[in-house]
Amino acid sequence: MKRSTDIKTSDASRDKGMSFYERVMMHNISGSSFYISRANIVFERNGNILSGFANIKYKAPDKYLVSIRSIGGFEVVRAFISGDTLMVNDRINRKLMYGKPDYLNKMFGIDPSMLAVIFGDFYYDAGLSIDNVDCNNGLTKSNVNIGKYKGIYTLNCDKEKVITSLIESGKMDYSLMFNFSDFYESGNLIIPKSISVEQKEEAIKISIEIKSVEYPWAGDIEFIPGSNYEKVQLL
Repeated sequence: MKRSTDIKTSDASRDKGMSFYERVMMHNISGSSFYISRANIVFERNGNILSGFANIKYKAPDKYLVSIRSIGGFEVVRAFISGDTLMVNDRINRKLMYGKPDYLNKMFGIDPSMLAVIFGDFYYDAGLSIDNVDCNNGLTKSNVNIGKYKGIYTLNCDKEKVITSLIESGKMDYSLMFNFSDFYESGNLIIPKSISVEQKEEAIKISIEIKSVEYPWAGDIEFIPGSNYEKVQLL
């Protein structure tokens, strides 16, 4: 990840008058629009491994455009996600899948409004005490409830950033474990360059290496449905 050209962000300084958790949230990447122009991805399930590249555009407050390409550069899938819409171009099978973003919750156990947890963003509810932070060996743990989800976070007290997070569904039958490392810092932005995701119930592992980010990003998002694609409603 090139320091001078691949990361662009504001130079606002940290506000030490804020509480610890408020400062952690200030470092959330979803606080502004961003563009990850390249990320290397390895997807593993039941011993089968697929590798490729992704670029991700985020337009605050709730729009994502994700493109995933094969190692050879062919776009496999392109997905648009907003607060009320989910659309996916399946380039291989020439299908346009569409529905509500709640489908992601049914399939992957994560609420669409919390997608940025993938990049180490921190979420908490109003019931979390933000005054007492107990740091041992530079780390603190927080258990929070976020709607019907339970979040178990480990945070680096010095960086004021999540290094692991376990997101569980309300029924405790589905969980996602995230690990974050190799952080890049510039102004208020603190983003992990290395991300691992594990979903034990379905034997899924995903590794992400972020190579280039523009933050904040002033661009826009446009999704073009595949021409003459078979339409499939996601229920």
